[in-house]
Amino acid sequence: MLRNLSWLNRWSRLSLTYRGAIIVTIPSLCLFGTVGAWFWSRSQGLKVAERIEQVQTRLDLSNELLITLLNAETGVRGFVLKQNPDFLEPFYQAHQSVPQVLQKLVSSVEADTELDYTNRSQLAPLRTQIETIQRLTNELQAASSPSQQAELLRQGKEAMDQLRQTIANFQTYEYALLKQRQTEQKQIRSLIQALQQLAVVSGVLSTAGAIYLFGLLGEELKSRESQLQTRNSLLKTLSNDIVDGIIVIDAAGFVETVNPAVSHMLGYSPTELLECPLIQILVEPTTPLPRPLPPLRSWLEQLPRLGRTWQTQAYRKDGSSIPIELSLSEIPGENQSIAIIRDVSEQISLMQQLQLHLDALERLNQALIRSNSSLERRNQELADFAYATAHDLRTPVRGIVTLSEWIEEELSGYTSEQLLTYLHLLRKRTHRLNALIDGLWEYTNLGQTPVAPEAVQLDAIVEEIQQARPLPEGFDLQLHHPLVTLTTCKVHLKKVLEELLENAVKHHDRSTGQIEIFAHGGEDMIEFMVQDDGPGIPSAYHTRVFRLFETLEPRDLTENTGIGLAIAKKLVERVGGRIWIQSNGERGTTIHFSWPKHPET
Repeated sequence: MLRNLSWLNRWSRLSLTYRGAIIVTIPSLCLFGTVGAWFWSRSQGLKVAERIEQVQTRLDLSNELLITLLNAETGVRGFVLKQNPDFLEPFYQAHQSVPQVLQKLVSSVEADTELDYTNRSQLAPLRTQIETIQRLTNELQAASSPSQQAELLRQGKEAMDQLRQTIANFQTYEYALLKQRQTEQKQIRSLIQALQQLAVVSGVLSTAGAIYLFGLLGEELKSRESQLQTRNSLLKTLSNDIVDGIIVIDAAGFVETVNPAVSHMLGYSPTELLECPLIQILVEPTTPLPRPLPPLRSWLEQLPRLGRTWQTQAYRKDGSSIPIELSLSEIPGENQSIAIIRDVSEQISLMQQLQLHLDALERLNQALIRSNSSLERRNQELADFAYATAHDLRTPVRGIVTLSEWIEEELSGYTSEQLLTYLHLLRKRTHRLNALIDGLWEYTNLGQTPVAPEAVQLDAIVEEIQQARPLPEGFDLQLHHPLVTLTTCKVHLKKVLEELLENAVKHHDRSTGQIEIFAHGGEDMIEFMVQDDGPGIPSAYHTRVFRLFETLEPRDLTENTGIGLAIAKKLVERVGGRIWIQSNGERGTTIHFSWPKHPET
């Protein structure tokens, strides 16, 4: 089954010309082969028949020769007994006919090229034996004594016996050759009959094969005709529904068919454009057409340099023009071409609008560049101001602290408790001012110095924090998922965790507390959670606490600058993370922040 399918597939891939040639060739080859074999067998049969006839002729001549010699011998014996000259008549006839018969026999033997040398050599002594018999016969006629005649008769009998034996040997070979050639004749006749039967069978088979192949070819032609009709219907439907104009033109550039889109685009009826030159719609109606019209092939030769398309103007029936995109292509195997016309009015309008938007976007981009430059200058000015402020204020503040200490020492023993309280409050406020200046300085310069990323583990960072800034007595820190590893700026991540731990301790309302750190790894980010059991943060403050200098309690109650969470937020957002608070506002707060596992490229 698979072989049949494979054969049919190979057959179907051949062209119609090859298949038709094969269908005609198969019976033709059978016919020519049969006719050629018949002619060959017939010619061989004729040759064998001719050779049989030659053998039969030689047998007849040898018999005639033998009979003539026997008659001559009998006549000579009768003459000896009766002394009657009439008995010598057969001898005289043999004397005339034997040389002729012998010559015919020799000529027949020499003409047959298939005889072997043995049979040819058997005829050599015949002539000598015949001449010996004739000589003895002549001497017998002249002999007078009975004893001499008896001797001559004995010698003649011996010569005659030798002649008979020679002819008998010759005839034996000829009869064997005759039988052999008759067998060949029968074989050739059998072969002719077989070829005739083969011719009939091959004729029937080739005719049946040709009919079958013609049937396959007919079915394929019907299938192709059906496909062609379907394709033509589809093409007609597509050409009618397509928005582009399709024009079929001949080799001279005259319109043969158009689709409805051309009529809708140019305002012509389909019949008005038929047999009109295509160039008619490409020039103004008032412009005379060139004579003679430029050949279409010159357009086709120029279009490859134009990218197979040509942007130009087409003119409607009312004289108005529209921008179009024209493409021309030849139909393979046909003396026709297809012109496709596309109305690009909307595209040009969109391009113009797009150009306007691009110009506006360019102006906006330039304005944004100027704004960014101005913002960078202002940020730099702000950084310079913060640096100058922190640098210039740090020395006077330290001087105020020192001066308050000197005043307290000078007035010791003379001052009241109220004055000491004021001096203590002055130093406290001065220390707070100094902390604000240091925090502002740190916030302003945060991330200015580049730090190379490195592979770190969470437990190592937490251990360094505890060694540098241990938690107060009574507070317990638990680390979950300590083996989380990431590649990042260690200093920045450590700073975020320091600020969150300090915030959890500083705002705790008890002398003992529990702080836990969690870490959950994702595909690209790690989510950290710092959870404490201190007072909760109301939802209204979940965003405010990350603002600079923002505190929930008065600064007189807790020495807090309101910068720690702002620093943490700035560092987290700087690496592309996010920080937020989860709390019910009563007890316990969890601060979440996400951190990338790997630095940005």
